[in-house]
Amino acid sequence: MSKILRSYSGFTFIEIIVAVTILSIIILTLYSLMDVGFSFWDYIDNSRWSYTDLQLAINKMEKDFRSTFFRSSSKRYPFIGNMYQVRFFTRDFDSGRVDEILYEYSPLDETLFMVKNDQRIPLLTQIKRCNFYFYHPEYHYWDNYWHSDDKKRVPLMVRIEFTFTDQDDEVYRFDFPIYIERKGISEK
Repeated sequence: MSKILRSYSGFTFIEIIVAVTILSIIILTLYSLMDVGFSFWDYIDNSRWSYTDLQLAINKMEKDFRSTFFRSSSKRYPFIGNMYQVRFFTRDFDSGRVDEILYEYSPLDETLFMVKNDQRIPLLTQIKRCNFYFYHPEYHYWDNYWHSDDKKRVPLMVRIEFTFTDQDDEVYRFDFPIYIERKGISEK
């Protein structure tokens, strides 16, 4: 009778096998999740371009386009653009200073440059294509050429198309319309 009532301490062999199997499955799952996470991190880190760079460039361009300075009575501050570049003037309303801005895409360098105060600054690199389009407010269409001397005004909006490829040659296209505010613009 004493043998039957005696309690055994410890685990049976089957309990140990089940516990080790469950622990192995958990460890393998965590390892594979970490491996996928680090692989994705490396992919993002090694990609040719990043959404952050694109967003910073668009924010800068949007700020400049929104502070366009133009006088139709004066040919001194023209707004000129084609598919690969756009040149215009901006005005800092606090200081009153007017600066010339040139955004220029170089297909050979695959780079979008900003030229301001005779400094050529690369905004985005490794761009397969960058095109500028200008919205004509009277005729309601997008044109790939604009000259304020011909049209006697600035476009209502500028649309910028970017094409990128990643390291796997996957093509990404982005289209950004930017509204040009009328503040600082005199159509007279």
